[in-house]
Amino acid sequence: MSYDRGQGAGPSHVQGGAAEVLLTPGDYFRNNPAEQAMYFRQHGLRPTFLHKLQVLGFKKGTQARYIEHWEEPQVTETFKIGSVVTAAGGAGQAIVLALSADSMRAMDDDMGGIQYGSRPRATETFVMPDQIEYRITSKNEAVNPHQITVIPTVASVNANTALVAGATAYIIGPVKAEATGQVKGLTPWVYKYTNTFAIVDDTDLVSGTIMTIKSPYAPVPGKPAYFYLKGVEDAEKRHERAKGLRAVHGTTFDNASDYSEKFAKTFKMKGTEGLLQFARSYGLDDTFNNIASYTLDDIFSIANYFADLQLPYGDIAVMQGSTMKAKTDVLLKDFVSDTFVNYGGDEYMGKSLEAARMEAPQYDASKLFVNFGFGGFHFGGFNFLFTGLNELNNPAPGFNWKQWQLAVPMGFFADKRKDKDNMTPIMGYEYRENPEIGYSRENEIWHIGGAGPAMVNKCSEFDAKESFFRSEFGTHFSHGKWWVVQRPLN
Repeated sequence: MSYDRGQGAGPSHVQGGAAEVLLTPGDYFRNNPAEQAMYFRQHGLRPTFLHKLQVLGFKKGTQARYIEHWEEPQVTETFKIGSVVTAAGGAGQAIVLALSADSMRAMDDDMGGIQYGSRPRATETFVMPDQIEYRITSKNEAVNPHQITVIPTVASVNANTALVAGATAYIIGPVKAEATGQVKGLTPWVYKYTNTFAIVDDTDLVSGTIMTIKSPYAPVPGKPAYFYLKGVEDAEKRHERAKGLRAVHGTTFDNASDYSEKFAKTFKMKGTEGLLQFARSYGLDDTFNNIASYTLDDIFSIANYFADLQLPYGDIAVMQGSTMKAKTDVLLKDFVSDTFVNYGGDEYMGKSLEAARMEAPQYDASKLFVNFGFGGFHFGGFNFLFTGLNELNNPAPGFNWKQWQLAVPMGFFADKRKDKDNMTPIMGYEYRENPEIGYSRENEIWHIGGAGPAMVNKCSEFDAKESFFRSEFGTHFSHGKWWVVQRPLN
């Protein structure tokens, strides 16, 4: 074996077996979950997206085949004009408009057909950006898109001026004359979110002999007889990172499969819809030219977007790549440069000033690090809470994820298929489990071979041991319109 002391450009790991291991982090953390964060800090593994969801309690086991819920869309009071069918004959005269295609909703009926619905109703009024009000006198639902007949509420107004193709109208509501009938009702719309599970795994291989050699690595807290050895430590780090990458960058599949020797059949895999696929598919995909052109206005535009949606949540998680984090820190620092903000950090090398002075009296306030980092800010009625998303920090050329950020409200919503007290997080994940038999597939770890301590299932003639890692999970997101992705075009 050769050693590249210069940290060359080759791969950091290659396929094959190494020779180390007794106890894995997963074995230990099953009964000591509070120490997991400390372990990852000590061993240079940054918390993954799934670790953050775990800390927030945004996870659960399930026995269902799919991850799913029912939710209501954001209430809308607008519609868009698709085309002018019949122009107004002059001031105060009626105009016939066809709605745009995206102002229509297709609905399955009980007979296997499709029915079409739209929001505007006869007797309702709406305004245009010039604040002139119009009233819908009738609606034709026999055509697709639907058509509405409209008159201006002021006789001197010519409807042809503002009611043009592509214009958006804002509905005020119904208004009627005395002794007349009621406005037609509105049917609420709910839709079903569905996601699938992905199975992620990894493996480590060791010889029996090497397990008898004392390890230079630190012992597991509270387990002085056992040592984390390099091979299994790397395997579990790979496994945890692979789960995080799957949760952030993963997509759903329709063209991937594996052959099972045990079943002698080919099984399709479905994958799971990751954070970026969901956010970009259903949320606001807000682009800017490049990171140099990103300004505070881009940050504040997120608050304006959420305000327009009348978002019922005040805390917004802003998940950032490292370059975007540095950029927003500088922008916010410049923004408050003329205020009484103190940039002196209260720690020195991770210790309080008092503790540092106990070790070396020369440490004083002048030695403290300058801290330009911002954990968040309050703007527009929202608390923006910054957190790094390490799955975006890929140094590979051609990828600019480090310059991305995602904003999503933190909270729970009521699943419309269940009672109001059954709350589901806006972002989380689920894993397969059967609590009746005590079986969870969130993190399975097992050891087989022909060598090793009693924990190894001795089922092989070979003087070696394999450690296996397997997880079956899927992301669970909701209310896609509440998500914002900001990313550079270049």
